[in-house]
Amino acid sequence: MSQYTFDGTTLKDSHYNIIGRIEGDTVKDSHYNTIGIIDGDAIKNSHYDTVAVLEGDTIKDSHYDTIGTLSDVRKDIDGPGGKTLAALWVLLVR
Repeated sequence: MSQYTFDGTTLKDSHYNIIGRIEGDTVKDSHYNTIGIIDGDAIKNSHYDTVAVLEGDTIKDSHYDTIGTLSDVRKDIDGPGGKTLAALWVLLVR
C-alpha cells in the first residue's frame, strides 16, 4: 500500500493529512506556499531553478543523474498523473 494518495489536486499522507496541492502547474505545500513549478518536462523550485527533469519514464536531477522512475513514484504515491506525480515526489516526498 502506498504511503501517500493523490486525488488530482491534493496529496495526503496515510493519516489523511494534507501534504501538498497542485494548482495548474504550481505545486504548493499544505499552507498554500508555492514550492515548485512544472515547466514542460522540467520540475523547478520556487526560485525557478531546475531540480529535476522527466525524460520518458526516468526522473533525473539537475545534473542529469537518475534519481528514480515513474514506477518508483507510483510505489510511494497512489493516484493519477505522470509529470504531476513526479513533481510531488521530487518536491515533497523524496
